[in-house]
Amino acid sequence: MSTPSQRIEPARVAFDTRGTPYAENFGDIYHSSDGGPAQARHVFVAGNDLPLRWRRRDRFAILETGFGLGLNFLCTAAAFLEDSERPGRLDYVAVEKHPPCLRDLTRAHAHWPETAPIADELQRRWPPLVGGFHRMELAGGRIALTLLFGEVAPMLAELDPGRFDAIYLDGFAPEKNPQMWSEAVFEQIARLSRPGTTAATWSVAARVRAGLQHAGFGIERRAGFARKREMLSARRPSEDTTGPNHGERRAVIVGAGIAGCWTAYTLARRGWTIDLVERHAAPAQEASGNPVGALLPAINLADNENARLARAAFLHASRKLALDFPADDVFGPVGLLQLAMRPEQAQRMARIVTTHGFPPEYVAWVEHAQAQRLAGHPVCGPGWWIPAGGWVQPQRLCAALLDADRSRLRTHYGVHVQRIARAGDQWQAIDGAGRLIAAAPTLVVANAYGAAGLGLSGLPRLISVRGQVSFLPSETCARLQTVVCGDGYIAPLPGGGACVGSTFEPGSQALELRAEDHLQNLARAARMLPGYGAGAQPLSLNGRAALRTATADRLPACGELDEGLHLFAGLGARGLIWAPLCSEVLASRLNADPNPVERSLIAAIHPGRDAQPAD
Repeated sequence: MSTPSQRIEPARVAFDTRGTPYAENFGDIYHSSDGGPAQARHVFVAGNDLPLRWRRRDRFAILETGFGLGLNFLCTAAAFLEDSERPGRLDYVAVEKHPPCLRDLTRAHAHWPETAPIADELQRRWPPLVGGFHRMELAGGRIALTLLFGEVAPMLAELDPGRFDAIYLDGFAPEKNPQMWSEAVFEQIARLSRPGTTAATWSVAARVRAGLQHAGFGIERRAGFARKREMLSARRPSEDTTGPNHGERRAVIVGAGIAGCWTAYTLARRGWTIDLVERHAAPAQEASGNPVGALLPAINLADNENARLARAAFLHASRKLALDFPADDVFGPVGLLQLAMRPEQAQRMARIVTTHGFPPEYVAWVEHAQAQRLAGHPVCGPGWWIPAGGWVQPQRLCAALLDADRSRLRTHYGVHVQRIARAGDQWQAIDGAGRLIAAAPTLVVANAYGAAGLGLSGLPRLISVRGQVSFLPSETCARLQTVVCGDGYIAPLPGGGACVGSTFEPGSQALELRAEDHLQNLARAARMLPGYGAGAQPLSLNGRAALRTATADRLPACGELDEGLHLFAGLGARGLIWAPLCSEVLASRLNADPNPVERSLIAAIHPGRDAQPAD
């Protein structure tokens, strides 16, 4: 029996004659007709004593119940960016059951020209309306916005506790939207707060006052905005003026493949100093050294942990690659066509899209003729069109990640870590001669199958999988308009021609090229695209063989093995989507930031997940 994903019903946004947005779903206005930005600044920014309170912090985290059209976020972000004494990072997390479509969001933002710079960036990063967590970085990484699309109480329950400094309570009126003001929501607010957390809301209803008091807040009535006489400001006792203690921000990362490079990039953007140790003379020399790979999600009939995590990871990766790495030699956002190879597979794939009701910005079913037009070549059948997919050049991506902030990165190439040891509060990477390579309070093991040889406890079973890709010369194959997947993948090579792959051989350590594997790849190309590569000769083809590292459940292994010691391995064939999101999970845990994806999914990728008790 299939388990459908949570369908997201978009907000039905209307505007009155004065331009005030109105939610037809709830029969209520989004903000006061006396001025939306002024209300946001008075009730929520000033109601939480901002910007004064964030000036005491290294980072500051805000939770909003009811993102709406993003007005409170835009006004807060503008105030943050204008403040010369602001902290280094603002985390803003907001839950929304009925997010607007991009068209309505853009139309609403046009009424608030003072927020235009940050609003334009938000519109460029606005995700497809699918359930779950969506993290995006704005203002050069100074602001992290995490949107939680779904029912309010279950979404809040997926956040880590004690992460928030301020809370904006901004659902529609309690009588219009009682779920937003329920006892379950206030229980979550209590769990997510910490000493000194403040809260503010325009509502002074008795149930709101009682809910805040039950959550441990002392409440204060303040002057309301415009014609509203009163609002509430609240605070939990025992002000913590320093924020959480994050310790020394130094880390050693072992392995400079796609996992290690993304981790180095993500930590450096949070102000960490990194020692990156790689046994080869340059980064991305093993599985990450393939010239091109396909960026695509895993879409299943059962919306299980693998499918949900892959959806979040794909959307996160495609957004970051398209907007943060626009160089045309890193990511080609040309879309991806995933073909059904058999009639029964076509029926199943069509059923998946219907069952889950995914928006076409994420995935759409296309019939045979449309698939052929998208590919620009005869195809074997219908399939899925994934518009945000495309090709990635992993080596170019790794170079761009490491070049992003060289001042915080020390590289140690051609150095083989043989052993990891703990000395006091430091984790040490030690070579075969017993010499210390680097040490730091935090160490991340990201060297794929090499992690199994470091004598660490708590590792999952890591499986080595040999894969060979074949390079078709341009004279033997047409230039495709998109990446094509189905029985393997076909992606354009940088200098012309195409890359076809990949074979799948668990347990093998062989790296030599094999003519029989070229034959397999040519056959899979012809099955997807009839006649494709017909002139290629297997004995004369170039290609590349590499070892991928997978886990038994095909989920990555990312999490803490011991205090300060972390594993990030087992990315399998989906490292291009796993690495950006998992590195964000790791960095968020190390910094005590709000989590970027559901904590149930974070538990699913923990290295010790098989031994984890149910939450």
